[in-house]
Formats: sequence, structure tokens, C-alpha cells
Amino acid sequence: SGINAEWSLRPGRVDAANINTFDSEFRDVQGQGLRGFAATKGGNTVLHLNVGGNALSSKGLINQRVKVGQFTAQAVAGPGLGVFVDTTVADVSFSAGNVAGFHVGLNANTGIGARNGNVEAHFLGFGGKIGADGVEVNTPVAGVNVCSIM
Repeated sequence: SGINAEWSLRPGRVDAANINTFDSEFRDVQGQGLRGFAATKGGNTVLHLNVGGNALSSKGLINQRVKVGQFTAQAVAGPGLGVFVDTTVADVSFSAGNVAGFHVGLNANTGIGARNGNVEAHFLGFGGKIGADGVEVNTPVAGVNVCSIM
């Protein structure tokens, strides 16, 4: 199917301050198979390809997300500043509301900068972030986060 330009039909949903939220919502809507989009707005450029799937389920305060085969390249030059390449082979994450969460899987996320109210640095899956999403520490096979305020 290649790059899906659905984002252009609903440009109001692309928020330059939090384009990752749009990215996540888009993946949830699209489901399985090769899907993607490219978007530029307010100094924020994203290319996202989804060759697998993404599923989210919730029971009360407990949330579970499963991601398979995803690639995102992002350049941020306002608001925020940085370059990021997020690559996920497979990932399963669990969270208890905005208090704490963890994930297991395989990723090679690499990038440095500020985006979505966080300062972050990752190299081949090792790294972390701190800010609006709390404190997060990651490795290529697992990670934990605490105290999200968003």
C-alpha cells in the first residue's frame, strides 16, 4: 500500500506540539499490514511506516499495548529540537494509569533532543527521557517509566 496520505485529509489532527499522539492514533486506526504517513507542520517532520500491527486494550486503570514492525523518523525544529529514529521489531507494554509502566520487546531507537515536553536521548535502544511523560529508562529489550503527568 505504501505511504498513506490520510493525514492530509484531517490536518487539524496533526498537532506540532505532540505529533506522536497523532502517530499513535493513526496506527491504532490503520490496524494490520503496510501502512504509513508523512507529515510536516510547525517545524516538525515525521515519516512513519507500520509493517505489522498495533493494538491497545484497557481494563480500568491497566493498559496494554502491543506493537509489531514499526519505523518512525522524526526531525523536530520547533517546538522542541532534535532528530529521532524509532524502530520497533516487537513490543508489549503495560501501565497502571499515569503512575508506572514497563515494556518488553526489541527496539533500536536512536535519537537526541526535546519533543512533546520531554528531553530524551537513545542510542540503539539504550537511553531514557524525562519531562511531561515522567521518567523513563530503556534498553533494547525492556524499559520502565514512572509518574507521567500528561
